[in-house]
Amino acid sequence: QQAPSEVQGLVDTFNSFMVRLQAALDALRHFSGNASHQLRTPLAIIRTQLALAGRAATLEEAQEAAHKGDAAVAHAERILAQLLLMAKIDAAGSDEPQKPALIDIAALAQQLTADRVPAAAEAGIDLGYEGDGPAFVRAEPLLFGELLRNLVENALAYAGRGAEVTVSVRAAADAVALTVEDNGPGIPAERRGLVRQRFSRGEHRDAPGMGLGLPIVEEIAGLFEATMTLESGADGQGLRVVVRFPAVN
Repeated sequence: QQAPSEVQGLVDTFNSFMVRLQAALDALRHFSGNASHQLRTPLAIIRTQLALAGRAATLEEAQEAAHKGDAAVAHAERILAQLLLMAKIDAAGSDEPQKPALIDIAALAQQLTADRVPAAAEAGIDLGYEGDGPAFVRAEPLLFGELLRNLVENALAYAGRGAEVTVSVRAAADAVALTVEDNGPGIPAERRGLVRQRFSRGEHRDAPGMGLGLPIVEEIAGLFEATMTLESGADGQGLRVVVRFPAVN
């Protein structure tokens, strides 16, 4: 039943508020469920290592337990950070669509890559940037930064010591492509669909993280009508991840 014209604006505002409230409640439920599941293992490790430290007969045994406990705390911090980011993406996707501003992702990508060079060097990986000139797309700078950081962190985690990782931004007539490529072990073509799913790490179960890097990238890309593809790197070696943003008309 149509509301009287005098109160239609108020009704529309209230309906919009209820939709946003439902989305927020759904996001909170998803976050709580994911957090309770994903944090169970590192919290159990921390408790175990604290107990071992308390029963340690030597200083070396206590230090080893403390080191393992500290690593579990760091892992839990990474889990929380990615869960919070995932909740932010879910909330952004449920909001009423707004046209993002134009940003130069080439300049952002170059700066963000430079910021990660020390960490890459510490991991024995040669990280660099390739690109020439500005490349404007419609996106939100903070979320774009998270997208690129997840791509780079993914490459640093899985490419392996001695590998090369290259970030590039290229503008074409119909799209602007952000590419992160490495010459590490790569991902077999038949398993690339699996690693796009939340909480899946494919065959890298002993590597750090919890399988949210590439799914987060794809979900952020979708907010800006961009697409993500996974390909083999140069000469069929390594992994090339390409995020293609629509060209600005």
